[in-house]
Amino acid sequence: MRKIVASALIVGLLLGLAAPLPAQEAKPLVTATFAGYDKLMSTVQYIGNLANIPDLVKGLEEQIKNATGGEKGIPGLDGSKPWCLVVQTKGEEFPVYLFVPVTDFKKLMEVLPKLGLEAKQDGDVYEIGEGPQPMFATGKGNWAVVAQSAAALKDAPADPMALVGDMYKRYDLAANLAMQNIPQETRKMIVDQLEMGMALGLERMPNETDEMYALRSNMAKQSLKEIARGFEEVESVQLGLAVDQQSKSAYLDLDVKAVPGTETAKQVAKMAEAKTDFAGFELPGAAITMSISSLLSEQDAAELKRILEAVRAQTMQELESQALGPDELALAKKLLTEVFDVIATNVDAKKVDVGMSLVLEPNAITLVAGAAVADATKLEGVVKKLVEMAGKDEPEVAKHVKLDAETYNGVRMHTASIPVDEEEPKKFFGDNVDVVLGVSDNALYLGLGRDAMEMLKAAIDRSKSQRAKKTAPLKLAVALGPIFKLAAESAQDADKQAVIMMAMMLDQAKGKDRISVTSTAIPGGQRIRIEMDEGVLKAIPMLIMLGAARQALPMGLPPEMEM
Repeated sequence: MRKIVASALIVGLLLGLAAPLPAQEAKPLVTATFAGYDKLMSTVQYIGNLANIPDLVKGLEEQIKNATGGEKGIPGLDGSKPWCLVVQTKGEEFPVYLFVPVTDFKKLMEVLPKLGLEAKQDGDVYEIGEGPQPMFATGKGNWAVVAQSAAALKDAPADPMALVGDMYKRYDLAANLAMQNIPQETRKMIVDQLEMGMALGLERMPNETDEMYALRSNMAKQSLKEIARGFEEVESVQLGLAVDQQSKSAYLDLDVKAVPGTETAKQVAKMAEAKTDFAGFELPGAAITMSISSLLSEQDAAELKRILEAVRAQTMQELESQALGPDELALAKKLLTEVFDVIATNVDAKKVDVGMSLVLEPNAITLVAGAAVADATKLEGVVKKLVEMAGKDEPEVAKHVKLDAETYNGVRMHTASIPVDEEEPKKFFGDNVDVVLGVSDNALYLGLGRDAMEMLKAAIDRSKSQRAKKTAPLKLAVALGPIFKLAAESAQDADKQAVIMMAMMLDQAKGKDRISVTSTAIPGGQRIRIEMDEGVLKAIPMLIMLGAARQALPMGLPPEMEM
C-alpha cells in the first residue's frame, strides 16, 4: 500500500507533462479548497493566543485594511465561504478554475490595482496582470471565477461546491486528486518516461555483484509495476491540513482510497482487522512509543522473499571473502542460514506485530520492545551459540552474560550487563548497561537500560492480558517534553538556556506535547495522519524566536531570555 501512495504522489507531480489528448467530456482531475478569510483570521487569533501574542490577528487585519482600503476584511470578498480550485481534464487541455466567494464582484476587482495587479475590463471580463500569462476573471453568481483565458470562463463549472464536497468543512487547506480521471494517454506517457529514466539509472555500478545488481534491478521494476497498478486501482488521493481549536491540535491527513473490487481494495480492507499481542508495550509517559500491526499481501510477501534471497546470497559471498578457517566458515554459514530461515518463516507468516517504548528520565533511559517472531526458538539457539563462541575467544564475556537467567510468564529471560567506561552515559545507565532478551515460542522481547527487567515484565503482563487487542496498523508518538528535559542535562553552555526554556514550556503542556503519526482504515481506503498537540504548537513560535535570537547573538541569548 505504501508503494501505491508514493506512486500516486509522483503522478500528481507529473501531470503537467501531459501530451495532447483526443476530445472528451470535462472531468474534475484536481479539486482544492481554502476554508476562507474568516477561518484564516480565527486560526491566526488562536495561534497568536498560544504564542502569547494576542494582538497578532489585529496587526494582520490592520495591514490588510491599509493595503486594500477597506474597513474590515477585503472589500467585495465573502469571508464566510471557502475558496475553490478545480483542474479538469478536457480534450487536449487541462483547464484550471479558481472560485473566490464574493459579496460584490466589482468591488473586489477595484481592490486589485491597490495590490499592484493591473485589471483591464472588457465587458463582464477582467484581464488581470501583464506578460505572456495573464489571468481572466468574471462574476458568476456569488463567485469571482478566474481562468487562464476569457474563452475558458464560458465553460467554467456552474457549481464548484458540488465538485469539492465537504473538504472545506474538515480542513483549512485540502486538495484531492481523482486518479481514475487521469486520461489513459497521460498514464502511459508517465509510465514510459519513468521506464526510460529507470533504464538510465540501472547501469551497473563499479564492483557491484551479480546478486546486488539483480536485486536493485528487480526492485526498480517492481516499483514501476506498482505505479502502473496505482493508476488502475487507486480511486483518489487527498491531502488535508487543519488547525482544530476544539481538539487543540494541528494535523495533516493523507487519504488514499482504492477502486472497489481491486486487490488494493482487498488489501486496505484488511487494515480494519489489525490486532496486536503487544499492546502492553505502549507505556504511558514514554518519550517514544511505536506499534506496527499489519498483514502482508501475497505480492508483498513474494517481493520480500526475492529481496531476502538476494541478500542471503550477497552475505554468504562476502562471508567467504573473510579470513576464516574452514571450521569457522562452516559454523558462520550455518548460523547465518538459521537467521535467514527465521526471517523467511516470518515473511511466510505474512504478519507484522511489533510494540516498543523508550522512556527518558533525567537519570534513566530504558527501552522495552516486543515482536511476533515465528520460530523464535531457533533464533534463541543462534544467540546462545554466538555467546558460547564469544566466551571462548573472550573469557570475560561469560562474566557479563547469563543465559537462562529465569523464566517469567512463559518467557525465557537471558541477561547481560555491559560495563560503561564513559562518565556521561553513567548518569543514565549506571556503571553497567543492563540488557534483557526474552524468548517464547512465537515472540522476542528486549529490555535495555535501568529497570529493564522490571519494566519488561510489566509490559509482558499487560500484553498478555490484552491479547489480540484491536489497534491501528501504525502508531508512532514522540513526546518532546522528556526529550528536551534529557537534552537540558547535556546541552552546551551556548544552548543550555534555550533548551531549558523549551523544556519548561513543554512541561507546562502537561502531556499535550506529542507529535504523532497514525495509520488507520477509512471506508474504502487508508488514512495517514501526522498530528501535533497544542503544546507543540505553542512551542513552535518560541523555538523560532530562540533560533533567531541565537543567530543574531553568537555569544548566546540576551540576558532577559536567560533563566
